[in-house]
Amino acid sequence: MSDDTTPPQPGMVSGAQPSQSPGSGLIPGAQQPVAQGWGDDDPRDITGLPLKRPAALGKALLGITAAYLLASVLLALFAQSDVQRIRENLDTASLRTEASVLVSFATIPVLVTAFLAYGMWMSQMRSNREALSGRKAGLRSVEWWGWFVPIASVVLVPLGARKITGRSASLGVLFGWWIAWLVSQALLGAANLAIVFSIDPEAGAVGRPEFLDMYPTLMWASTAALAVSWGFLFVFVRRATERHVKV
Repeated sequence: MSDDTTPPQPGMVSGAQPSQSPGSGLIPGAQQPVAQGWGDDDPRDITGLPLKRPAALGKALLGITAAYLLASVLLALFAQSDVQRIRENLDTASLRTEASVLVSFATIPVLVTAFLAYGMWMSQMRSNREALSGRKAGLRSVEWWGWFVPIASVVLVPLGARKITGRSASLGVLFGWWIAWLVSQALLGAANLAIVFSIDPEAGAVGRPEFLDMYPTLMWASTAALAVSWGFLFVFVRRATERHVKV
């Protein structure tokens, strides 16, 4: 009869079986924990599927908003000549346009593209956070419709951003971006209203020149606030893109 007993290895008690060496720091039978965060390997959701990194969308958002900032700088540079053009058009009953008009119209598709980039960037981070936790991240699709709710959009947009990005960026950075953006848009609206209220429609001339003279100053103030907003947005996008899966 053959002997099936495995001969003991040095250091083993006769009849004992060799032990299976677990991985470093792991209990036998336990799985290697999945690291959360962007590194050499993308993080995975609760089912083990890899998450999609929104870095490209974040960079696109920053690039498009930087183009809008550049357009705002150009409009501020043209503001003084716009004032002179308006006076000449009213005095001569003519219609002369300048490059600032083309730049102003060009900002419309830039803003629409920025909105689409922001929505897709936020939506991807929402999907990642919900895939990790299995819970909803705030109001559904608020990153899309929240911009269009009158008055309430002032709260809905930053609230939705906070729910989606978590604590990846501080409240100071988030509010710095949003408040400076609101100030910029308010000053831009005031600049346009200054032109409207400066003109006497019955006389077809400048009725309140002091309003018209305020236009360049308001445009530069709007651009300065927009530059501050973009600086905070840059920090917010970078931090949220990298850290939203960690918090």
